Amino acid sequence: PPCVCGSPLQFGAGSVRIRKATEQRFPHATEEEVDRIFGKIVEERIPFVMCDLCTLPITVGDAVWTCESNTSTILHATSYDVCDTCFLRYACSWEAPQAASRPPNGDEGEPSPETDDATAT
Repeated sequence: PPCVCGSPLQFGAGSVRIRKATEQRFPHATEEEVDRIFGKIVEERIPFVMCDLCTLPITVGDAVWTCESNTSTILHATSYDVCDTCFLRYACSWEAPQAASRPPNGDEGEPSPETDDATAT
């Protein structure tokens, strides 16, 4: 499917996208330095790549759709990434069941403040 800029979106693993973003962000780093930085991003769950639609972080276990134009278009000056949930919602008109939707900030198993407020009343 096409991106907002007209280029194709490429489906891939969150881990591959985060690794590529690390290499792009630190172009002069050695492979060992990129490995160390990538490891820290994963270990500390640092939000390094975000979905451009819902703004939730892409985690290593997520699927992601990324524009093949990367940064070479004025329509998105940074690369354009869409999480699989948003892709299904907006490209396929599919709504994820509440239990299957992506948790805020990638914190799996942690209740969100909205959930706590709803159950407290």
